[in-house]
Amino acid sequence: MSRTRNAGPSRCGWSCWCVAEEFRSSDQSHRPVIEALALVARYANAGNTTYYPLGETVPVHKAMGGDWAEVVHRTDKRGLRRVVRIVYEVVAFQALRDQLKCKEVWVVGADKWRNPDEDLPRDFEAWREENHRELRKPLDAAVFVDELREQMTAELALLNDKMPELPWLDIAERTSGAIRLTAAEAQPEPRNLRRIKSEVQRRWGIVPLVDMLKEAVLRTGCLDAVTSVSGGGSLSPEVLAERLLLVIYAYGTNTGIKAVASGGHGHTEDELRYVRRRYLSTEAARAIAVQIANATFAARSAELL
Repeated sequence: MSRTRNAGPSRCGWSCWCVAEEFRSSDQSHRPVIEALALVARYANAGNTTYYPLGETVPVHKAMGGDWAEVVHRTDKRGLRRVVRIVYEVVAFQALRDQLKCKEVWVVGADKWRNPDEDLPRDFEAWREENHRELRKPLDAAVFVDELREQMTAELALLNDKMPELPWLDIAERTSGAIRLTAAEAQPEPRNLRRIKSEVQRRWGIVPLVDMLKEAVLRTGCLDAVTSVSGGGSLSPEVLAERLLLVIYAYGTNTGIKAVASGGHGHTEDELRYVRRRYLSTEAARAIAVQIANATFAARSAELL
């Protein structure tokens, strides 16, 4: 998250400028988070300052409660209760993250995180009746809430009535947790799974998983779908392919990049993490999966089905 530079009231409520974004909120109740970001910005270059100065006004917001309450404040050598700067920054950015998700705070000029007032078409009010009819929702908000409440009440009542009849569910007072689920019975092995395993064993014997991944990449050319999310790139295709293979293997097997980087392949952990950040985007991962799936369906043997 970028550090903020300044904050103050605007025509759309309270706003806060960042290096790349400007955060705003149309609701005064969320003003403390905007002010907290401004405080973080003012002390961005304060070095290793442990506490905010005694005369500084530290905005209090709801994210400072709960488990964070005892960590944000600390008693200094003089017995004074102070606000720990680095902890306060973490809490402020966590509050920003949570409020961005529900658009209590929004970003000027953004799309996904835009002003919630811009979510509706500009002519929504003029076509309100037609829009509500298309959405199959009542015009009266009270009617909508009553219908939703009735639905939730009915579903919860049904759940309450059915829970005692479930043989695999036990609810009782216990220290390990009130709800206990009986382990599900083992399902029968799929009819063709043993035949597939036998065919794989006959053709290739015991093959390391990373070799199978490499073979899939060579046969499908799926890494061609990977391009730099930031544009350009100075890595050769061969080096990029090797590092992507290692990163995919690290995530796919839950081994982790650090463990995979310790192998004798000549690629460092920093190099693998760089490739992960810059090249392996969500869209690229989906494209890779689609190409491998399509190649698998095209190459499967009908007699094994």
